[in-house]
Amino acid sequence: AKGRAYSVEPSQLPTGRGDGVPSSSLVEVQDGAHVMFCLAGKADTPVMVASSGGYGFLAKISDMVSNRKAGREFMTLNDDEIPLMPFEYQDSPGNYVASVTEKGKLLLFSIAELKYQPRGRGMIVMGLDESDRLAAVAVSDKQTLTVTGRAPRSGKTDKLTLSGEKLAHHALKRARMGRVLPRKLKMPLSIQVAQ
Repeated sequence: AKGRAYSVEPSQLPTGRGDGVPSSSLVEVQDGAHVMFCLAGKADTPVMVASSGGYGFLAKISDMVSNRKAGREFMTLNDDEIPLMPFEYQDSPGNYVASVTEKGKLLLFSIAELKYQPRGRGMIVMGLDESDRLAAVAVSDKQTLTVTGRAPRSGKTDKLTLSGEKLAHHALKRARMGRVLPRKLKMPLSIQVAQ
């Protein structure tokens, strides 16, 4: 929750069908912090990372690896920001970044507008209103995208799939504020890409 990355070799994880072991026995998490997300993959797997404050960058799993139990500094966060779920992707000439805010604004832009860096704060992914926060990011080369959230009245999971002109309506430049989704969705919001 404080932007540090920790790594564990698969051989350190217990085998079998039990409950496993607490992550605190595998890594030394800072005071007041907790493990938020886990990734598994090859060292050269590209990953997009971002914070609720609207900043993000492109990295690789290898940039998160440390041989120290205390991990390594990876993401620079302000006190009021949290890291978002990292998004693993495959390199493709048609890749674009999709980002959605807690208030339901969606922005798409070419991945070429975002930089690779091994650590840091990154660049502005999406402009935010003062009371809004970035909720999720994804990378895709497909012309269909699904945003999942909760229906405002029922509270049930609701999926909104966009393609064609409805998807293109949200394609602008990096750091813009995006455009409101055609239907209201409440948190938690996530983005799924077609495989």
